[in-house]
Amino acid sequence: MADSNHKSSIQTICPLCGCSNLKPVLYQRPDYEFSVALGLSYAACQDSVCGLVFAVDIPPVEVVQSFYTKYSTHNQYRPSRIASIIEFFGVKKRESYLKSIFLGANITRLNTLDYGCGSGDFMRQLRRLGVGGVVGYDFDPEACACAQEQGLTAFFSENEFRAAGPYDYIFFNHVVEHLADPIAVLAAQTLLLKTGGRLVIRTPNSASFLARLFGSRWRGWETPRHLHIFNTQSIQRLMARVDLPQSTFMRVATSNAMFIGMFHESFHAAFWRSSTAGKLLRHVACIAVLPIAYVANALWKNLGEEVTVVIEKRSEI
Repeated sequence: MADSNHKSSIQTICPLCGCSNLKPVLYQRPDYEFSVALGLSYAACQDSVCGLVFAVDIPPVEVVQSFYTKYSTHNQYRPSRIASIIEFFGVKKRESYLKSIFLGANITRLNTLDYGCGSGDFMRQLRRLGVGGVVGYDFDPEACACAQEQGLTAFFSENEFRAAGPYDYIFFNHVVEHLADPIAVLAAQTLLLKTGGRLVIRTPNSASFLARLFGSRWRGWETPRHLHIFNTQSIQRLMARVDLPQSTFMRVATSNAMFIGMFHESFHAAFWRSSTAGKLLRHVACIAVLPIAYVANALWKNLGEEVTVVIEKRSEI
């Protein structure tokens, strides 16, 4: 299907702000990660205080679920020795940020939910920090089975994770971008928070330094599984649409804790992935670009690779 056909056929509005000024983007972008054949059309909202990138025609739920027939969450993540060394700094950065979110809390007594837990990588990270109660939920039974095989509590049934609440913290750790209806899902899960509990959302930043550098090849698009890709403005629009009354406090920030992984996984050609020369050049380029990205985010505050939102429930809704 030609790009020009997509440009002339988009008849929709932004699902967050209702703006009809849309720019077609990411036409039939290949699934570089897991080779799903179905391509979707995406549009970017041109409202200056939104900028959501979204799939124009989201398929039925059974089609969306088929995108995960083969996926990273079906196996425990085990990085290579070199990758482990490289990722060490990113992991420490993420753990440091989590500690700031938990600041002042007795983490050994917390009841937390990892919504969309996959194979349990993030749940293991919470346990390493000393969080006492950690449970997860995922719609994918194979992902749940992988987490359960590691001794983690992962529910496939929504009734089960609801019965295990209420929660002090609910995490949407790189999950909200996968949701066909993020407004409805977030509103429902917020009801499971205790008074004083926090909802924490982490998601790729569509306005990030690397998104601008790599364009359609940026790892964070992950079409067709990522149905809504946010920036600092559109994520705040999302939370406004969830309609949490005066009972909440919100802060939004961007982070480069995932920069190294995002950088390397934005190279897709065989030369960069398989050849010794390509791998070496990738690592040299990453070392050169990394400090530039950190300086840029320090100056403009919105160019990090992921957006993080923390919402605190002040009273019962």
